[in-house]
Amino acid sequence: MLLATVLLSPRIVHLDLDRNVVRVVSETHHTIFKPVLLSLLLWPLCAVLASCGLWVKTQAWVGKEIALTVQVDETANENAPIAVDVLFVSDKKTLAELSRLPASEWFRQKSQIQKDSLHNPGFTLWEWEWVPGQNVPVQYLPLQPRARAGLIFASYRTSGEHRAFLPPHDDIFLRLGRTGFVVGEDQLPSIQSVR
Repeated sequence: MLLATVLLSPRIVHLDLDRNVVRVVSETHHTIFKPVLLSLLLWPLCAVLASCGLWVKTQAWVGKEIALTVQVDETANENAPIAVDVLFVSDKKTLAELSRLPASEWFRQKSQIQKDSLHNPGFTLWEWEWVPGQNVPVQYLPLQPRARAGLIFASYRTSGEHRAFLPPHDDIFLRLGRTGFVVGEDQLPSIQSVR
């Protein structure tokens, strides 16, 4: 009686050459290879999806929002109301143009810019006006998956740019101070001016 054991993926098989019998001894070892093979195939797929922005688009589709947390100091804008505009810009040319404008020019030209780009604005705009010391509830903005960058403009009385870039897909913390503002992705312990 001649017996031979052959490893055939995914089974271990015994051959009894004298009797012409083939019998399967084990089929369990292949269950180890399935998760390994599956993970080897899924990791590159996940990397590709993340790199092409599909993850952000999926988050927007399911309704993810960006939280804008605002703190307005008691002496903000030298004790005067302050207009704040947040833009998420999706068009490269529009981003280049808007990123050169100081806040004073943005507020002066905003109406005309909106009229000129009525059919294809290249940006999404949110507008507020707050008074010094105002308790502002968290503002929730819908995620803009096509946004290349965010911009914030604040209408301070003092001279300066009063403009900053924002992460387009992350929560935002904004602190409005006496002569300028600070933007961050975390709670801000102290005020620093952005001019």
